[in-house]
Amino acid sequence: MKKWGWLGIIFILLTQPIFAANVDVRPGAPAVYTVQPGDTLIGIASRYLNDPSDWPLLLQNNPQVRNPYLLYPGEILTLNTESGSSRLVVSKGGTIKLTPQIRSYPIDKPIPIIPLSMIKPFLNGALVVNQAQLKSAPYIVAHADKHITTGAGDTIYVMNLPESKPGTEFALFRQGNAFKDPVTKAVLGYKAINVGFAELEKNGNPATMLITETTREVLTGDRLQPSSRAQINTDFIPTNPSYPVRGQIIDVLEGVTQISQYQIVVIDLGMMNGMKAGNLLDIYQLGATIKDPVNKEKVKLPDEHAGQMMVFRVFDRVSYCIVLIATAPIHTLDIVTNPKNS
Repeated sequence: MKKWGWLGIIFILLTQPIFAANVDVRPGAPAVYTVQPGDTLIGIASRYLNDPSDWPLLLQNNPQVRNPYLLYPGEILTLNTESGSSRLVVSKGGTIKLTPQIRSYPIDKPIPIIPLSMIKPFLNGALVVNQAQLKSAPYIVAHADKHITTGAGDTIYVMNLPESKPGTEFALFRQGNAFKDPVTKAVLGYKAINVGFAELEKNGNPATMLITETTREVLTGDRLQPSSRAQINTDFIPTNPSYPVRGQIIDVLEGVTQISQYQIVVIDLGMMNGMKAGNLLDIYQLGATIKDPVNKEKVKLPDEHAGQMMVFRVFDRVSYCIVLIATAPIHTLDIVTNPKNS
């Protein structure tokens, strides 16, 4: 009887509705919302939660949703607050009408997690190179008009360019600062500042190339790498790293000291650490080390949760990330690790 009593209790627990852990839902969060074309996941999460990084908790009772970060236009979100806990129920809504055009929007493509315009400049031309790549990279030896600088529509001559098909696109870059490990100070790579793009006109040494696009003036000595912008995937599927990770923010690409939402940062984790585009990481303010006023010993204060970021471009030993959520001030050297809700 005791055995069957315990089995009965287990059966009841398993068959009762399971509600999400208590999350901080915003006052006035919509009771029902239909996902629209042009929405972003962070935008929708911000409608419902004071801390949008709690989004997986709000959706965890939807067994049909394999990835809580993938929402599709036309899906209907219904907020349920029974039993004192909050959860969001996702149901299919078919197609939705777009006005003023009379047509339906396909629901087979998820909405992006962020506005892609925020990271586009860093997808097209931003690079990180190592010392060997810098040393071997082709370089501009002269400009056809013999000027020191030039721009789009001008011809340049390039040394050591590998023989390629005419019309092949190359990225033009200039060496920037070194990215260093915050503990060992070892160089993890060098920022390659994109200055434009050029196409091959004629092979040779020097090769003749036409500058097709510039972001700043092009100088003799600037270097080249094969362009990768045509191959970069922008359909990011947010995922949690499949293993424990811990790193630090080592640079901010916009050059600011205090980091906020949608700013681009560099972390000291890359392909060699298993990072992949779409990985989500939580950000923690690095706890200060203080002197205990009683026993005079040094005490390390706890790291405090400050937001969440997504990896969108991965290099050998560093990655570029965009801050999705900032719930507290974020700075360089702050800690990045697995999401708290993973």
